[in-house]
Amino acid sequence: ERPAARAATRAIAAQQPHGLAHFARGVAGPAEPVIDRLEEISQPALVVIGEEDEPYRRASEVLEARLSRARRVTLPGAGHIVNLDVEDDFNRLVADFVREVAGFSPDGAR
Repeated sequence: ERPAARAATRAIAAQQPHGLAHFARGVAGPAEPVIDRLEEISQPALVVIGEEDEPYRRASEVLEARLSRARRVTLPGAGHIVNLDVEDDFNRLVADFVREVAGFSPDGAR
């Protein structure tokens, strides 16, 4: 129902079936499942989910639980396409996380 989701749906629907099939086989298809190896990742991780993205809520909880240094944040007013639904909040959240992980303070000091 959100504008970003409608735009994404229109973009996907405008594709030719053979193009979508090629994408699925060539890009999405060959990826090996990694769910059982997430514990091997020791880097900080930011798991972002939209408040209205109920179908993916459980997946975000699993990521948070399996990634040892994960932080899960639920952004209000967002659906599945969080970075477009609440662009400013998403960008601020990611920028703050990157600064924190890199050891920078908001004023630029290290």
